[in-house]
Amino acid sequence: MSLSGMVLLHPQQAANIIILFGTVAIIQLIVSFAIDDENLSYNGRQIYPYVSVMLVIFWLWTEGLDKISGNLRKPLVNLLASGREPGGNVRSAAPSLEAAGGSTEEIFIKLFLIGFIYSVLAALLMGASLTEVFKDSSNRLYKQGERIAFSSSSLNFLVIYLTAGFIAIVGLFFVYILADQSRQYFRHYSFMMVIVTVLGSLALAQILKIVSRNISRRRVTTAVSILFIVFLLFSVPIIHISPYLYQESEHVPESQMKGFETAFNHQEEGVQFVFIRSTTSRYHDAIIGERKRIDYTGAGNVPYHFSEEGDLRSQYEEETYLVVTNRDRTRDRDLHRGVRYTREDYEHFDNGKGINRIQDNGGFTLYRITPPPE
Repeated sequence: MSLSGMVLLHPQQAANIIILFGTVAIIQLIVSFAIDDENLSYNGRQIYPYVSVMLVIFWLWTEGLDKISGNLRKPLVNLLASGREPGGNVRSAAPSLEAAGGSTEEIFIKLFLIGFIYSVLAALLMGASLTEVFKDSSNRLYKQGERIAFSSSSLNFLVIYLTAGFIAIVGLFFVYILADQSRQYFRHYSFMMVIVTVLGSLALAQILKIVSRNISRRRVTTAVSILFIVFLLFSVPIIHISPYLYQESEHVPESQMKGFETAFNHQEEGVQFVFIRSTTSRYHDAIIGERKRIDYTGAGNVPYHFSEEGDLRSQYEEETYLVVTNRDRTRDRDLHRGVRYTREDYEHFDNGKGINRIQDNGGFTLYRITPPPE
């Protein structure tokens, strides 16, 4: 039931689970029917019936949802299309990050350092376990008389299962990277890190077990405690979006919601909304829903650094609403340091010709732009 529930809650993560468990099922079948080695005998429960049921539910659920099936097909379409450059979104964001005072190296350290350390530990355990699989049973890896890699025990079978499943998911992850689907491949990365965390912890336990033979247990425990405190100090700041990552908080103040609600309720028919960063359509879906549909054709962001080009109203041919929130002002002025919109751009809203402030509650400001006479 839990596997079926995952299909309904998050089909993309359900696809990761299907790949993981599907790989495990294949290994179980190989071990049960193809390998004649008593050290590799397996008497556990086969999971392929459960995987098969989950796969059927996944297919039935996603087949009728165009958005989900489209998201699954899009990476393959982009991968086969010419002109796609892997990492294009990252390269396009690098100049903005540098202009805001950061760097890709800094962001990598903040976001991925701990994960990278665990990945190295997990890779060591994966490599040792895979090496053991392909060795002769009489030539296995031992350390001071104790087997530390793959054996017929349930724990080491688990390592092999997770290793094989991880390799399969990595293949899907790289498909998304090569297809330049930046909004998607980090979802697969997060699932991969679940496996890495488990295997990295097992590898760390093995290393500590070996080290404790030559160093007192008290010293090892102290060193591990300090290590995890350092890991925690690096990990906590990235749990939530914050200026530490050069991103604003996702918190939406009540004044902003109330401002959008008032604007929607008093919107003149046929007048479009444009915005700085706070996408109007998302607030409409949250506040109005299906009760009143708004045509957003042509609506979008105000042009970047528009004040350098002169009059903002010359950008529009018809009457237009302009939404500006305090989050927008703080984000551009203090966090992003004018990468997209400068202080002069915001001053233009109050000083420019043909731009009239028609609503302001302290956290939300609505302007009406009147195009210049022909």
